[in-house]
Amino acid sequence: FLGGASQGCCVALHVAASYTGGALAGIVATQGHLLSCTEWPKDWASRGTPVRVYHGLADETMPWDSWVCATYDRIRQAGGDFAVVVDEGVDHGDDEAEGRWVRSFL
Repeated sequence: FLGGASQGCCVALHVAASYTGGALAGIVATQGHLLSCTEWPKDWASRGTPVRVYHGLADETMPWDSWVCATYDRIRQAGGDFAVVVDEGVDHGDDEAEGRWVRSFL
């Protein structure tokens, strides 16, 4: 498994995209985004690695609607087991929400 929150989310996604050591059990991405420099593998769907993105809609540090959502388009387009959960009223750095999200994935 790989996972991270905020900038850690960005790094976890970048590492997952460039990892060549075999299948990963899953990726948990919270309160972050896919870096513009991260090339998402075209063969992602065949890898069978689930990706779960969790984000709060009250996040003013990394606003979902104005720019973060669009950064995940490359993962959506690659196909595979990809899902996004957004929660109303959750701000950046909400540890309680993050814990709930991670436990729901595991």
